[in-house]
Amino acid sequence: MGREAGSVAAIAVLAMGEWSYTQIEQALGDDASILPQLVRGKELRVWLPGYQIAAVTAAAQRSRNSIDEFLSRHLVELACNEAPSLSKCLPGFREAFHWPDSPTVAAPAQSYAAVQT
Repeated sequence: MGREAGSVAAIAVLAMGEWSYTQIEQALGDDASILPQLVRGKELRVWLPGYQIAAVTAAAQRSRNSIDEFLSRHLVELACNEAPSLSKCLPGFREAFHWPDSPTVAAPAQSYAAVQT
């Protein structure tokens, strides 16, 4: 991994300790394209019983997180359980799952090979 790639990865690791995926993506603005495609946020609409919505809302408020961030952090276990099969059938899943430790974080606007030199 080249020097610039190491710097980008180090910054990403520090950012993940402080901010949510949403906050990082918003802060990057037009440069959010440096994130692996499967790390970038997407909207998901779900239909849940009211008591589950109340429980998620209360837990998110108690943890001082948005519902998006609360669910994102709690869905990591599900992603862990599904990782073996999704890594085989969903291109980019492994890199996104391991981000920011994945080498693909090293390729902002340049090609990966150019960063390694």
